[in-house]
Amino acid sequence: MTIFVYRRQDTGHLSHLSSRLRRSIGGFARKWNWVKIGITNDPEQRANQHFKNDPEWSELVVLWKTASRRRIEDAERLLIDWKWNDERLVNLRTGGGGRKSGGPFYLYILLA
Repeated sequence: MTIFVYRRQDTGHLSHLSSRLRRSIGGFARKWNWVKIGITNDPEQRANQHFKNDPEWSELVVLWKTASRRRIEDAERLLIDWKWNDERLVNLRTGGGGRKSGGPFYLYILLA
């Protein structure tokens, strides 16, 4: 069964949120087998794409919302680089799928 969940959605500047985002991702990584960090401007559509392409993914959790494409891309890169040595992180590259041209943009974590 696939689940689309908003658990916590922070707003604000990345410099104020980066430690909270890291703690959130670390907490999820301890509880789930696989974790993927991504960005989109349509979380529901992106969740459906992930769930359709790989049914092992069971939750998409939005962690941060911003109007800035540059900030969301910086956040994704920062968090992937931070967790890269974790074997449960399955990101191979940055640069989210399912994005359209306009915001707002969402940083999410996909869980299996």
